[in-house]
Amino acid sequence: MFWNIFMHALIGLLGPAFFTLTPQGIGLAILVVCATQAVDLLRIKREMQQEIEALPEKERKPAMEEFHANLKMSLAKIFAKNVAIYSALVLIAAEISRTNNWIY
Repeated sequence: MFWNIFMHALIGLLGPAFFTLTPQGIGLAILVVCATQAVDLLRIKREMQQEIEALPEKERKPAMEEFHANLKMSLAKIFAKNVAIYSALVLIAAEISRTNNWIY
């Protein structure tokens, strides 16, 4: 979580010329965040599986079946939420960088 926040804030701070509040800048921010969050979904899925594997043997099989049944919807919701949050973070960090002339 903190790694994601730091990484996306840094992306925004270092790229104020690219991540502007125009359709092109917003689109680029969304594109970059989609790439990072797609990779992060692998980590999230692995953590969810590890939680199930830590359960007692009797509870593991039903939990794994439920996990696989709800996997696509769960990951889609997480992805959409994270893209919205981290795109906003990139754009806000870029605006702060532009306003304070940190990069220019």
